[in-house]
Amino acid sequence: MAAIQATAGNAAAARAVQRTVTTQEPATGAQPQHQPYEQTVAEYLASGGPQRLYRAIRIESQVKRREGASASSVTATADGNLGEGISAPAEVKRIYQTLRQWPEGKDIEPVDPHATLSVAHHVAGDNYGTQYISFSPSRERATTYSRYNFKEGPAENLEYGQKPRRVRQWAPVIEIDVSRLGSGTRLVNLGNPAVHGQTNLAERSDIGSMATSDMEVLIKGTVAAGAVTQVFGVEDAIREMDLDARRHLMEREFRLGRREDDREGWDGLFQANVPEHLRQYFQHLQEEPEEVAAPPAAPSRRRPASQSPVRPDEESGNVVRKPKRKKKANPNLLSFRDDE
Repeated sequence: MAAIQATAGNAAAARAVQRTVTTQEPATGAQPQHQPYEQTVAEYLASGGPQRLYRAIRIESQVKRREGASASSVTATADGNLGEGISAPAEVKRIYQTLRQWPEGKDIEPVDPHATLSVAHHVAGDNYGTQYISFSPSRERATTYSRYNFKEGPAENLEYGQKPRRVRQWAPVIEIDVSRLGSGTRLVNLGNPAVHGQTNLAERSDIGSMATSDMEVLIKGTVAAGAVTQVFGVEDAIREMDLDARRHLMEREFRLGRREDDREGWDGLFQANVPEHLRQYFQHLQEEPEEVAAPPAAPSRRRPASQSPVRPDEESGNVVRKPKRKKKANPNLLSFRDDE
């Protein structure tokens, strides 16, 4: 989803989109008009639009560009602004990452409700503050965007080159019920070919393919807190991973290697990737390796040496060995003594 794809920006793609849509943007100061591809809630549902939509929410503020030639910017606050009044960024992330239920009264707003940017501007992930909010009917797709980010540069972005986000950047995924959205809300169902074909994405197949793969649905307007029906928290996502998957995440995706190779360096990278409130789920990766017990010796095939019978000493109580009795010589046997 575009709001999460490329926070670092994508200047080359931005210029390409700008060239495509310049003639479609209204003059500065004009009132936003509903486009023919923007459907009401009733129209969207009647045309077969999915009723349940998912979004990997924004959990930290970002600075985005405004439309037009001016260099002004707009701040995109975290969805719902749940950390309002809290100055510590780590604490704000903890609130989002441990979230289990969406709080009442915390509506989700577009970055710039008064913007008139095109669909291509939003989908391209060019760090513009648009009037749309991205959703997908696939929870799996939304979860992917919560864990991975696109690499910088237009080629990597458009070819879905991904790099894993640090665990401290993972975002919860919310589910909304479209039927609970306000009557003034408009939706752009880019998974519907008829709607997709009316937007300027038809002129930019490279960008349009991203929206098609995501089955992206753009919502124009406020997503009321009451429309959020479920929260899939980061803790829940980690608990769904088995221990081997968590080890693979650290050793392969985050390229930390194995802890036994460089424990001090590994621990430093681990702390940089995983926030304190989530380390309990990866604690097994920091535990000291257990010493392997020596395997039992294989049983010997040799008969054990016989021992003399023992008896307790009557006076001292100590165990003493009973001396062997000498056998009597058999006169019928030949003797090999030197003196005979």
